[in-house]
Amino acid sequence: MVGMRRLPTIVLLGALAAAPCGCGKALGVLKQSCDQGDDRACARARSVGVRPCERGDVVACTTLGALFAAGQGGPKDEAKAREYFDMACERRHAPACARYGQMLADGTGGAAEPKKARPALEQACAANELAACAALSWLLHTGAGGPPDAARARRLAGAACNGGQLAGCGRLGQMLLGGTAAEDARARELLQRACDGGVPAACQALAAAPTPPPPPAPAPAAGAAKKKVPARRDPVKARVEHQQACVGGNSQACLALGRMWLNGEGGARDHQKARVLLGRACAGGVRQACDLVKRQLGR
Repeated sequence: MVGMRRLPTIVLLGALAAAPCGCGKALGVLKQSCDQGDDRACARARSVGVRPCERGDVVACTTLGALFAAGQGGPKDEAKAREYFDMACERRHAPACARYGQMLADGTGGAAEPKKARPALEQACAANELAACAALSWLLHTGAGGPPDAARARRLAGAACNGGQLAGCGRLGQMLLGGTAAEDARARELLQRACDGGVPAACQALAAAPTPPPPPAPAPAAGAAKKKVPARRDPVKARVEHQQACVGGNSQACLALGRMWLNGEGGARDHQKARVLLGRACAGGVRQACDLVKRQLGR
């Protein structure tokens, strides 16, 4: 069975080595094998994709971008990935524009350029690339790179979410959080769905959100002073959500979780675990975590 599964890749590699490179279609087969765990196919895909990309094959450029972004077939190189996505996006290839726009918006593989991200994401979103619609919605919500448009931001995030794009659900949840009681409840539902689906930003937003206050108590007797019930977070739930976000690469969540282990908030106190988590946040560029390790843990 193993020999039969690998046969197409082996035959294809031989054909590519022997024939002049009209490799655009073959590159797709190599990438498929690469995604199934064939490291040899990953490395070969990097090699054979260059010529068709340089000749204007947008699928080849996009495939190369994905290989470099994921570190398949060689070292991870997000700057190189961004270049390849840019090349394909210039030729109006919507999937490449979606990836390129997100990298520009997030500052992945280079400086954040939200103004430049907007047209790339607009183009991809118009072609129904829902990840691009989710990313664009956040730029419109925050006003990064251009004028804000709250109504359109919600529409785009909602459309992305309804289409199955969990990042869109997370973004819509962040937009609704803290609104009316109905909006806040909807926001928490959306953030939980996105967090459960592996969206770190949604886990972080959910963990940072105050727990809704309980239903109002019966009206006090005439002349009695009214008591305000402060919103409180559930520290046990916060630990779980910070953990999910930290594993997903959110350095701020690692900082928050490290503090919880350090102080025994929401569970046991463990200075060793706190040190590891704060060290991870520090390596991710969170200066507070670096200071906390030195001050509290003596390093």
